[in-house]
Amino acid sequence: MIQRNKTTGTERQIRRRPMFRITKQINDPSSGDLPNEIPVRASASLDVPPYWDKHGTGENSSFKIVKIQPAGRTAEEFGKVQNRFTETMAPEDYKILSIKRIQNLELWEGYQWKYNWMKKKTNNSSKSFEKLLFHGTKDEYVDAIVRQGFDWRLSGMSTGTLYGKGSYFARDANYSSNYANSRMFLVRVLVGDYICGKRTYLVPPNKPGSDTDRYHSCVDNMQHPSIFVTFEHQQAYPEYIITYSYEKKVVKGQ
Repeated sequence: MIQRNKTTGTERQIRRRPMFRITKQINDPSSGDLPNEIPVRASASLDVPPYWDKHGTGENSSFKIVKIQPAGRTAEEFGKVQNRFTETMAPEDYKILSIKRIQNLELWEGYQWKYNWMKKKTNNSSKSFEKLLFHGTKDEYVDAIVRQGFDWRLSGMSTGTLYGKGSYFARDANYSSNYANSRMFLVRVLVGDYICGKRTYLVPPNKPGSDTDRYHSCVDNMQHPSIFVTFEHQQAYPEYIITYSYEKKVVKGQ
């Protein structure tokens, strides 16, 4: 086709923009559109997790909250989150009311980019540089975290700054419950190579012998860390919201 400028009379041939294709389509042209399920950790990829609900999470709808059920196709997923919660939150004292999965494509893409970058940079080969950790916060901050991620100016200030001015995450749910009302997050966190934190840190310190290469996060204890502090927005993805209640038992005779 030809494009013609009506004012000047000049003409030029129209060129079509090449169609974007993912790696699978390049290697297998017969594969067609995007597959129904995409691996979480495709190399240098921004693919979404295979367990995400694909309906309503696309180019025009990049945000969705999905309630997962203890029965049916999400039963295994529900069980994993529940077990992680009850490792330190006794089920006889706390009752899970709901678990919701956060599908925020914008936050996920930023997190995946950081994951791939950190995978190349980290020296943390003996232990995982990505962990599932808890974060407790006040109810008024929950919606902002779901939509915009973790901002230490909000979440950090609610949990103190003992190990640096960043976003705080805990290994144990019972620790995070001290900072939550009735909801807490289960979060994917890129802890990378960490160092013991200090109150004065605005960012992690440089690694020994380097002027540019910093540690990725700070912890409370190098041998058995239970608190992790990150300083970059893309290092944490809020994956689940757990809503729970405190079940106080009445003992007979009291």
